[in-house]
Amino acid sequence: MPNYVEPDEPVFNPGKVVYGKISFDTKVAGNLYIDNNKLGYVQANTQNNELEKITVGQHKIRIGDIKKTIQVNENKTTYIKFDLPTQFTDSRDGKTYKIVYIGNQVWMAENLAYKPSSGNYWAYDNDNSNVTKYGYLYNWETANKVCPSGYHLSTDDEWKELEMHLGMTQTDADYTGGRGTNEGNQLKSETGWETNSGTNESGFNALPGGFRYYYGSFDDVGDFGYWWSSSAESSSSAWSRYLFYGNTNFFRNHKRQDSGFSIRCVGN
Repeated sequence: MPNYVEPDEPVFNPGKVVYGKISFDTKVAGNLYIDNNKLGYVQANTQNNELEKITVGQHKIRIGDIKKTIQVNENKTTYIKFDLPTQFTDSRDGKTYKIVYIGNQVWMAENLAYKPSSGNYWAYDNDNSNVTKYGYLYNWETANKVCPSGYHLSTDDEWKELEMHLGMTQTDADYTGGRGTNEGNQLKSETGWETNSGTNESGFNALPGGFRYYYGSFDDVGDFGYWWSSSAESSSSAWSRYLFYGNTNFFRNHKRQDSGFSIRCVGN
């Protein structure tokens, strides 16, 4: 049974009475459109959704932001699949990022490398060659403004949701300092750390991009990775996360807002 309301009459080129059919599987939820005509909402992870009385010819079909162009033939069924996207492109600068699905969240699987027109941000060691691998380091105020459309800087609670999906308890997630068991190892990339790289079981692919002190020096590239949350701890500090090469935990702490950390954006 389709997961949307089937139109009573054909909605495409009603003057041509030659039809085919569309059958689709989708891992994506969202409103279903054909040639900009909204047919209803489709649930994720459904199969054999059928659209009948579709006029022969080429049509554009879309669920959410995923678009496909298909050819419908007379008295035949056209089969298509909507899979979850594995990357997105930032329309501001054309840079493409990998994304990963962890529980009910969609995370960037790379550090943001967007260069805003204002704010405070730095390449590690002021060497732009580091941006390709590690992204920029942003102060907290700028970090809250630079995620692309459809994404935002993750809150402290959204970090906790990620951690608990990987096996951390609520008690540990609420703690300050090193927490959990091997959640940090699940987040670390398989290569790139000084020693003790991770398993990257989560697909998060965390890299040790280091950080910038508030007074201007840089430290810890290859050894530590630091990421902001959008949640302030006080007027001058904010909650953050970090990983380091010598431990499998995931650390939570509050740091000065004028420090420079990496950021990972999460889907809205």
